[in-house]
Amino acid sequence: MERSQVRKYFKEFPKWAILFILIGVIILYTQISGEAAAQGVVAGLLFMAVGILAIVLNVKGKPTDEQFDAFVEKDLESVKKEALSKLGIDESEVIAEPDVIWGGLSSRSDCFVGLKKGKDKKFRQTPQPFLILNYTQNQVVTYRCDLDLDTGKYLSPATEEYFYKDIVSVKTKTEEIEAVVKEPRKFIFFGGKKKKVKVNEEYFCLNNSGGDSLSINVASGKITEELGEDTILPSKETAEKALNNIRRMLREKKA
Repeated sequence: MERSQVRKYFKEFPKWAILFILIGVIILYTQISGEAAAQGVVAGLLFMAVGILAIVLNVKGKPTDEQFDAFVEKDLESVKKEALSKLGIDESEVIAEPDVIWGGLSSRSDCFVGLKKGKDKKFRQTPQPFLILNYTQNQVVTYRCDLDLDTGKYLSPATEEYFYKDIVSVKTKTEEIEAVVKEPRKFIFFGGKKKKVKVNEEYFCLNNSGGDSLSINVASGKITEELGEDTILPSKETAEKALNNIRRMLREKKA
């Protein structure tokens, strides 16, 4: 998969094209079963051709879920290297595998934004927020950014350091917020209206004794409200894994 195919992956299937094909079939059927009219046949064929062409252009060259995931994983390796560079540490200083927490929902509006539930029901997006936790002998050093998969740029990069001895809590917390979501389309042109709802947002949080804190959204009710309750959020799994690892690290360092 090439970076130029990112937008193609998120492009919605043109449901209107099915309607065009049906209209074309109906026109042809009425002309054939009734008195033949050249103009009617041409119109029916034109509707069908437009609908079929739209579907072909949408499907042709569109990456699969697996290809998209492989593309993101490759980009993620670059983000990990960027994290070490920005933090000014060498791989030899890292004492454990880094934890990578995937952000639950990007709220940016300064770049191309794509949201999609794949055939495997897994949520995918661009830009993709990442929080990387690297463990050194005395600190957790963090790097976060929104990875713009469309351009490969690291947006809003930020680094922070937390000494193990100063960390007082690491947890997930849930907050209820009011959000504007789109209703799922019921049939081609119908549905998709916006509405206000109350949803739960879940965050991964790390706090130290000085009052500093680090948090990243890992689960958004807005996603499941728009894409369905069965939507799988990979960010939740990565957050739980990071929680277990950092708690184990803290027990070892504070023992």
